[in-house]
Amino acid sequence: MRRKDYPFYETTVFRDLKAATEDPARRFPDRVAISWKDDPAAPDVTTRTYPEARDDVRAIGSSLIARGFSEAHVALLGEPSYEWICSYFALMGIGSVVVPLDPELAASDLAELINHADCTYVMFGDNVAAKLASVRSELPQIREWIYIGKAGRFTTDAPAAEGGSTDASAADECAASENVADENSGFEPTPLSVIIADGKARLDAGDTAYLDYVIDPDRMATIVFTSGTTGKGKGVMLSQNNIALDMTNGMYLFDITPKTMLLLPLHHTFGSTVNLVGHYVQGSEIFISSGLRYIGKEIKEQGPSHLILVPIFIEKIHDRIWTNIAARGKTRIVRLAMRVSNLLRKIGIDLRRKLFREILDQLGGKLRMIICGGAALRQEIIDDFDAFGITIMNGYGITECAPLVTCNR
Repeated sequence: MRRKDYPFYETTVFRDLKAATEDPARRFPDRVAISWKDDPAAPDVTTRTYPEARDDVRAIGSSLIARGFSEAHVALLGEPSYEWICSYFALMGIGSVVVPLDPELAASDLAELINHADCTYVMFGDNVAAKLASVRSELPQIREWIYIGKAGRFTTDAPAAEGGSTDASAADECAASENVADENSGFEPTPLSVIIADGKARLDAGDTAYLDYVIDPDRMATIVFTSGTTGKGKGVMLSQNNIALDMTNGMYLFDITPKTMLLLPLHHTFGSTVNLVGHYVQGSEIFISSGLRYIGKEIKEQGPSHLILVPIFIEKIHDRIWTNIAARGKTRIVRLAMRVSNLLRKIGIDLRRKLFREILDQLGGKLRMIICGGAALRQEIIDDFDAFGITIMNGYGITECAPLVTCNR
């Protein structure tokens, strides 16, 4: 049997997750790192370049290290957001043990996991505040709560907290906007806007604690709880070296393209390691999806060149494609075109992007690759997408391996 040569693609080697934010800012000074919509119904997109994101990470890290977060266990929970991403990188940059949790869990489950992971700080986003407030009495060891949701968004004019203390008016505004506090609870988290303003003030004053902190790449860096498909979720301990090596070696397999979308939850390693870290260090623009109900609309609007998905998303996209084809009475014609196209490819003629332009346009017009993981995907779906001009790379991984183990090419 004749063997084909599949050389590795070029990739970025990085030693830890502080380098994962510092290095791309130098290599891609004008490139957008993260983008998102503040209003999913509006066309406007907010962007942050790699240097802007690095500066925000530095500011958060500088403030957190002064507040005692360095090397502490920190629960991080919330929907995917720019604030979540910057908080994650900042915590990694000061040696904290990041404990990402599912914001959809019940309040009692969140309290149990926060205690089980020995967390002494909590950073949380929207839709979680009421849950945390209700179990606050079960978490007496928590030294500070930081709100990273929309009401605590980054501002350039937020007042710096002198000596690292909380700005009361900003905290009150945050609490009121999210119903975090009431007259009796005393639950008044610090908004991230205060943290970033404080961090910028420290950096401007010459504070180099964040920049000087030396990461031990073999020290435990995160505790990721598995989904618990066969019982209760188990806490998996990973180092920064685990994550860096997994992505350094894993990304040799993929021809990473200019733009992707963050569609996966960040409390799982497929989302945090592959979808976020692996693509961030390669210089891809990562558009943060506004949620499940907007996925189809935003894929068409944003025009990603590749996606990272689990099978259920791919199956839904596949079903929608064929439903639309059937509604127009073109199923037989499209099937015939697929057979003809596949025959032409055998003699070196590839017309897929032209023949199936209407289908590809529904996916933004630029999509060429989907990285799939998390479960098995039916071969017929893989074959259909390949016939349309989109390659699906099927990967296998487990949380304990950070998570990528292997992938086809």
